[in-house]
Amino acid sequence: MKIKFKTFPMSDGYGFPYSSRPDQEYLVLGIDNNQYYFLDESNEVGVLSKDMFEISDHSIPDFWVEENGQLAPEEWLWKKFFSLHGEPYLEWDEIWFSTQFMKGFEKFNLSFIPNRFKPAYDVNYKVNQINNYLKIASEYDTLCEDYISWEYEFGSFKSRGALPYYLSVNGAPQYYKKVLLSTEQEGFDILKGLLEQIRSPLERVKPDVDKEWLGVMRNRILFSIWSIWGVRSFDVFELKFENGSRNDYLLKYGDDVFILSLNFST
Repeated sequence: MKIKFKTFPMSDGYGFPYSSRPDQEYLVLGIDNNQYYFLDESNEVGVLSKDMFEISDHSIPDFWVEENGQLAPEEWLWKKFFSLHGEPYLEWDEIWFSTQFMKGFEKFNLSFIPNRFKPAYDVNYKVNQINNYLKIASEYDTLCEDYISWEYEFGSFKSRGALPYYLSVNGAPQYYKKVLLSTEQEGFDILKGLLEQIRSPLERVKPDVDKEWLGVMRNRILFSIWSIWGVRSFDVFELKFENGSRNDYLLKYGDDVFILSLNFST
């Protein structure tokens, strides 16, 4: 489907276009009730009212689906997006929104990626975002404790040899075995439970803390980690150390493995 900006009448008899290029055609990416999602002159995604356009090409992509006033790639149905506040269209700049959006955009087989959505393919950017959120959480939790410092970290993991494995902690090897946690639940749900450890010091110090606010903080980390692969089904392993003094978890999808550390020091 393609559209053009309308020209509306003026009192002197001359038409005035909404756009400086009234004959420019725009590719429609999807329809949401009274709005078009389209590519503008700079190949960026625009969202404007249907009333501003006329249809120049009525053909519909065969991968569009219709549901609750939306006509778009299945990946763009609102129920497919994660949201911190219940309205995902307010979270366009969040990495989990960009990741889900690009799943549908890929179906158009275009030769470019709109600038604002390029981070959807940048794993390093996502890891940095996750660590920024974890750093804020760890510093806040540390403020709640008198004798404990919390260290929350996330990053790529390179396995070393056969079991037992080890991590180098303060220059010394710490041996562990892997225990698969995601046997009956998807990795996403297991991860959500593990992230309950974050901000738990705050809940101990202030039992009447706003639970919804805590949930938003944890979900920001959860959704950002989800964006690494954009899937809910991945393996989650707990690392069982010989001295039992650490909380480290491996997240694995295909050949990619990341480590999430939720540890403390005294």
